[in-house]
Amino acid sequence: MILSSCDPLLGDQSLPASSRYLVLDHLGDGTFGRALKCVELPSLQEGKDAPPMPVQDQEQIFAVKVVRAVSRYTESAKFEASILKDLQAQGGCDQGIVFLKETFTNKSRQSYGNVSNMCLVFEPLGKSLYDFIKDNGYKGFEIGQVREIAI
Repeated sequence: MILSSCDPLLGDQSLPASSRYLVLDHLGDGTFGRALKCVELPSLQEGKDAPPMPVQDQEQIFAVKVVRAVSRYTESAKFEASILKDLQAQGGCDQGIVFLKETFTNKSRQSYGNVSNMCLVFEPLGKSLYDFIKDNGYKGFEIGQVREIAI
């Protein structure tokens, strides 16, 4: 599957020139959307205006958050991206704030019509907080568990 800034989600078709990210795996689902493990397609990495990752990874793996096509979710995602960009501009990545590489809109064709999903491209991190809570039986955490989440 391919995520692109102007092409639909594709299956096993040939790659369009504007394709951006190849989906490798499904990381999880949430209320606002889903997270996908993706690799940036090499032919499009060169000459981009996007800021470099703080630590370069040879395979250029990213976590792409695909927001559900619901207007209030999209607005929340735009607000989230705006805050993260402001924090990055003030050196937030040096202070442990997640690195937001870029945002884009992915257009896909669904059985009920065309849909545009906002996508946020992040550095890959560990488990989501929800997964920690679920794995802990929805109970409080001990200090060692809090350290594992925070570090």
